Amino acid sequence: MPLELGVFIGAASFGSRHHKDKNILILDKEPHRYQKFISDISGQDIQSHGNCERSVIDRVRTWLSTEARKVIPGGTHIADRYDQFKDELPALCDSLKLEAPKLTFAEHATIVAAWAAKEPLGASTAMAN
Repeated sequence: MPLELGVFIGAASFGSRHHKDKNILILDKEPHRYQKFISDISGQDIQSHGNCERSVIDRVRTWLSTEARKVIPGGTHIADRYDQFKDELPALCDSLKLEAPKLTFAEHATIVAAWAAKEPLGASTAMAN
């Protein structure tokens, strides 16, 4: 997505106040890998995740917590819940007569929302609201 990233950075640099107030999190699987593809990205805080889901979750959670200035559950807790959801997804799909690999985005989002409603985060969310 180098084009979209370039448009975002350009808008943040040269756009209206609305565009300049936006923030971005840039992740890549390897440190400095982006330099092979995008030459004008220096100066951005690009974080490496090592192609690890748990690392991505932790970095996104930290960024969201910082940007929103709210306390949200830690990355390990969120990653554990994600693993639990992945384990339960095949049975959820079976009960709905669906195939997990063929879910549309809307179906997946609906299943996630229903699962999360049955598996609330607990007291930790009270501080986020």
